[in-house]
Parts: sequence; structure tokens; C-alpha cells
Amino acid sequence: GILIAMGTITDKSIWLGVPLKIKSRTIGAMVVQSYTNPNLYTEKDTVLLEFVSSQVATAIERKSSEEKIKHLSFHDSLTGLYNRAYLEEELERYNFPRYYPLSIVMLDVNGLKVINDTFGHPEGDRLLQHLSQILASVSRQGDILARIGGDEFAILLPSTTSEQTHRFCERIKKACKQDKIKPIYLRLNISLGHTTQEGEYKDINSLLKEADRNMYQDKLFNSKSREKHFLEAFRIILAERDPHTSDHAQRLQELALSLGKRVGLTEYQLGNLKLLALLHDIGKIGIPDSILFKTYILTPSEWKKMREHSRIGYRMAKNIPDFAPIAQEILHHHEHWDGTGYPEGLKGEKIPLLSRIISVVDAYDVMQSRRPYKGEVSKTEALKEIKRC
Repeated sequence: GILIAMGTITDKSIWLGVPLKIKSRTIGAMVVQSYTNPNLYTEKDTVLLEFVSSQVATAIERKSSEEKIKHLSFHDSLTGLYNRAYLEEELERYNFPRYYPLSIVMLDVNGLKVINDTFGHPEGDRLLQHLSQILASVSRQGDILARIGGDEFAILLPSTTSEQTHRFCERIKKACKQDKIKPIYLRLNISLGHTTQEGEYKDINSLLKEADRNMYQDKLFNSKSREKHFLEAFRIILAERDPHTSDHAQRLQELALSLGKRVGLTEYQLGNLKLLALLHDIGKIGIPDSILFKTYILTPSEWKKMREHSRIGYRMAKNIPDFAPIAQEILHHHEHWDGTGYPEGLKGEKIPLLSRIISVVDAYDVMQSRRPYKGEVSKTEALKEIKRC
């Protein structure tokens, strides 16, 4: 007879196919084919193929589910990095002389709670995802990156000396410092610590604790730099959103310090007053532009939203050690002497002294400034209005 190449379609070719389905979802197809007998398949063959395809589809789905479960059991769902369970397994596996020196880096994200409280947890999640991308970009193929807690990460470095690990940490810091992601509050400020298993066997927990202790030492040592990072970030965000903010804060500092000295504040109080002049409206970072820059009267619901900025600012400040001493003053800087202010309706001397000073000089400066919604008021008229209130 005549030889026909495999796969060639002739007038005697026939195929029988059924879908591979899981419930109502089609995931593929199962097909059988004959090249020589167009009458080969019957209705019974169709029923048999449907039965076989259902079993195959179920097996495929089960295998896929097993792979997903296995992946989830060893990976962090937010960042895609390994999780603590996987890291601890790998630490046990690598804690043998053939992998020495074995190093581990512990890393903590500074200010995640501030981001969550101010901009919402989705933005905090973006921060963590962004850090995971930076860590992956500076790591080697054999390094093991893991997110082991809310804002904590660990990196296992097999066959890596202490000096090499130190250089690795410097690369991470450099990458974070050079990062230009926007908005600016997503730029990373981190604390790092590392330790190395040089030769003598160490318990896994002792390795983790040593690296963790070194990380917290770094956090304490660089606390001033961290607070400066937040202060600069908040200042830039406010300045970008409102061009009046920077000049207003500078004038407010001068007016507040002048009044503070007149009423006999201590140096410590004057330092807090200076910081308060810069940060009293920091909560406006969390107010939508559509409300913050509205040039006509706010609706009751918009005004309610606007009033939230003092509470937002309070939450931000109390979570940053250097700003915590003025958190209460930020919360109450819109209270009025007669109790008609917000957020708590405090009156008289129950309002913190620094809040009262900022309230007075803020009102004075606003009255003397031209804004989209108002003209400027003379110095005499401004002082007269303050005395009236």
C-alpha cells in the first residue's frame, strides 16, 4: 500500500474530542484520532471518553491545588518571598560545615505603622512589596529571602563571610537611599543587623536572636536619622500639595517662638513648640485634595472629613518617638477657649498650652495671608479679631 506520513489528514481521518472540565470551567480537551477508519468511534466511545476526561480533569485540578497549597505553605502571599516556616527549614538544612560560613541578615522597616495609620494599609502593603523587589534586585541567586513578620525580613546567605555580609548590607542601604519611588512616603528607611556562623555549630534560634539583636542596635543607633527621614518626607509631601505650607510653617515658627519666649516657656517647651509649628497640620496629608483645596464652602460631610486631620496627625506623631511629645498638642490645636473647637471640645486651660499658642499665631498668620478663598487682613484687624475670640 501507500505510506502516509503521520498526522496527514485524509478522507478517512476522524477524531473524537471532549472537554476537560472542572464544574463549569473548561481547562483543556482530550482528543483521540484515527487516520484510516472513519467509522471507528461509536456513541459508547464518546461516553467512555467523557468518563476518562472527567477523571483526568479531576487529577489535574488536584495536582494544581496541591502545588498551590505547597506554594502558600512556604511563601508570603503579599510579597511572594519565602515565609518564616521555610526560612527555619532552610536554616536547619544549611547549618552544616559544608555551607559555612553561614550568614543571616535581619531587616526591619521603620515607620510601617505610620504609613498604615496615615495612608491606609494598602499603601503599607505597597511599601513592603517595594522593599521585597529591592531586596531581590541586590541578592544572589542562591540567597534565601523571607518575610518573617509584619515589617521584618530575613535573608540567609550560605557560604558568605561576615565581611561579605557587611558589604551586602551596605548594598541594600545604598539601594534604599538611591530609591526615587513616588509618593515619597514609600521611600524606604530600614534597620539592618547580621551575624555569621563561622565554624563552630550554633543553635538556629541563637543565630536568629543574635542577628535580631544587632538589627535593634542599628535601629537605636540611627534613630535620629530615622526621625529626620520622616520629618523631611512629611515636609516635602505637604509642600508639594500646598505651596503656601512651607512659607506658612516658617512664619509660624518665628511667631510661635516669639510668643513662647514672652510667656516664659522653658527651652524644652520652645523646642517642642518649634516642632509643633512645623507639624501641627501634618494630618492634612490624609485629607483628599478635593476637600483640602476647595475654593468655596465645604459641605457638612466635607467639613467632618477635614476635621479628621487633627486625629490623623496625632496618630502619626505618637508612633514616631521624636514626635510623640507633641502628639497631644497636634490633636488639640483646633480647640477653642470657649469649648467650641474640635476634636474634643476642650475649653480654657484644659487645652494644652502649646496648642493654644499655635492656635493663636496660626489664626493671625492665616488672616494676614491671601488664599484662594479669602483676601488678606491688616495687622490691626487681625489682632482685633484675636482679642474678640
